[in-house]
Amino acid sequence: MNVPALTPSGLIPHGRWRVAFADVEAAFVTGRAEPRPSIWAEFGTATSALRSVAHVSAFWLGGSFFTSKADPGDVDCVYLVDDRSKPGTPSELSTSWRSVHAVRQTR
Repeated sequence: MNVPALTPSGLIPHGRWRVAFADVEAAFVTGRAEPRPSIWAEFGTATSALRSVAHVSAFWLGGSFFTSKADPGDVDCVYLVDDRSKPGTPSELSTSWRSVHAVRQTR
């Protein structure tokens, strides 16, 4: 399924949408001015760090990044994680997440 068209108010219609990562990037990043590409890159870094220690089965995205707002502040995300599916201790997950979180805080 493609990313649904924004409403006249610049919002995604209410509901849950199953879309490919590349389709989200095409709709909200490709061809857009900063800060969107930088924010998306940071989101990708955070997602990669989490995926290196746990299986991310899905994520829910929301917030102003997924609207018509020209200057969003961040990507709001909830990850659905099965940490039993990859080797790694909870302390490894915690350390990776802290380092990614620190990247976001320094921006």
